[in-house]
Amino acid sequence: MSSSSSPTSPPPLKMIARSKKAVELIQFPTTSSPETKRTILSPTSSSFHSLSADGSRALIHVPSVGVIVRDLDDEPDPAPPASDSPPVAFLLGTEKVQCGYWSPRGTYIVTWERPVKSTDGSAPPPNLKIWSGSDGTFLQGFNCKPFPKKLSSENQQQASYVQWSPLQWNTDEELLFHCVTNEIHVYPGTVTPSDFRYQYKIRVPNITMLSVSRTHLLCFTPELKGAPARISLHQHTPGHIANIASKSFFQTEECAIMWNPAGNACLALTQTTVDTTGESYYGSSNLFLVSTSGVTPVPLPNKDQSPLIQDVAWNPHPTKPSCFALISGKMPAMLSLHRGDTGQPSFLFGECHRNVISWSPHGRFVAFGGFGNLAGNVDIWDRNKLKICGSLKVGTAAVGWGWGADSRVFGISVTTPRMNVENGIRLFKYHGEKAWDDGGQYLPNQLLQSEFLPRKWGVFEDRPQSPERRASTPQRSFSGREEEKKSTGAYVPPAARRAAGRGNSLAERMRKEKEEKTAGAMRVNSKNSGGIPGNSRKVPGASGPPEKKQEC
Repeated sequence: MSSSSSPTSPPPLKMIARSKKAVELIQFPTTSSPETKRTILSPTSSSFHSLSADGSRALIHVPSVGVIVRDLDDEPDPAPPASDSPPVAFLLGTEKVQCGYWSPRGTYIVTWERPVKSTDGSAPPPNLKIWSGSDGTFLQGFNCKPFPKKLSSENQQQASYVQWSPLQWNTDEELLFHCVTNEIHVYPGTVTPSDFRYQYKIRVPNITMLSVSRTHLLCFTPELKGAPARISLHQHTPGHIANIASKSFFQTEECAIMWNPAGNACLALTQTTVDTTGESYYGSSNLFLVSTSGVTPVPLPNKDQSPLIQDVAWNPHPTKPSCFALISGKMPAMLSLHRGDTGQPSFLFGECHRNVISWSPHGRFVAFGGFGNLAGNVDIWDRNKLKICGSLKVGTAAVGWGWGADSRVFGISVTTPRMNVENGIRLFKYHGEKAWDDGGQYLPNQLLQSEFLPRKWGVFEDRPQSPERRASTPQRSFSGREEEKKSTGAYVPPAARRAAGRGNSLAERMRKEKEEKTAGAMRVNSKNSGGIPGNSRKVPGASGPPEKKQEC
């Protein structure tokens, strides 16, 4: 595919699409190749797929065959399998596998299938397996009853935040962590088929979740028999684990962990399924910033000081000062930008009906979307200039979303079984202009999933807005609304406003939501931070200051 591109031009933008009929690789048009190219990766239906971190390979599970692996590199083009012959399994005996994923560097593949009882009373066969990513050789197996919840396309599917696996490597694949009952076993990162034993173990009673970064790991223990829940941050080096910070609190059932790009701090989102205050049907949540300085509650700057958190996401830029975006409160929710070192808000985008945050891979643009049961509108902001670039109205219930690797294109997909009508893929430029659609290929209910191929950092240049696009972007006032002249019409009494289309009926509220624009944007500084709601919010059930550092 790169034969038509010049040596200095970036590679084409690609996407993998799974439908009920096949799995295909879509190469989008470029200036040198104006046609859309499609390559069949599997001519049959599949149950899931997973992409390697650099987007060079994909594992695809075909129930009748097992796990197959396809090379997605630019040179040579992936060879389409013959239509009259089924694909060949890369991992033997994996027909019953239900989830799988790559290690951080693509060296290994992990699969999980439902446990099976042995018929002769011996130990059950392993159902959590590690395979070689180069030749498909089986290396090691473990027993794991619960579903690992390690899903592919985590950034594109509106699923539970709590996604993790009991087998995790650190980013450099130097160490492998295996979470078992009340313990964490630490293995060398290189997995061998024989003489593979853990080097040491960490005792964590009642641990239910583990999350690993390049240099740190975080453990979560839920409430049990009156004891509070607990999160603890550890720094790991070969042969040594140090406890950096920890905190205990009540009213917590689950915990989701999101690491910053450097891997030295994370956001811990604790959740309960029932809100004891009765304010929300969706339970309550609290957000903590966990770093070497301790565990700090993150202020939620919504006007009602509601503990409901719609979404939160780190800026993925690896070298700039870390920051994260947050959507909190009841609709219309507050959209805010926070410092990555203190968790304090630095900019308020305003209030709007939005529940999804999606950063571009370079961290320059951030999209706030209203998906699921909302109208489907999206606002795209420039993080550096703190100005809106454009808006788009999807007009349907989007299920998948995400940025292309070039940070210039935002994709939205409608998939089954969530939606059995209007299935398809649409791409939009960062300024809101429509760039591409599939032409109705997946109508009405054929598309299962779509996902952009990621790329290594530096493959695509971090480009600012084009000058002509900046000039044509609607200017927003400091309040966040478009500057326009307000017409002063005749006064309409409240009793007559419904007849005039200005009432508070359900249809009128839905119309306002569709036409809504983010309002109330403002910078936060030392002078006005005292007036920001949530800065003094006390987290229910939280304990006192962080415990003293200790080593284990």
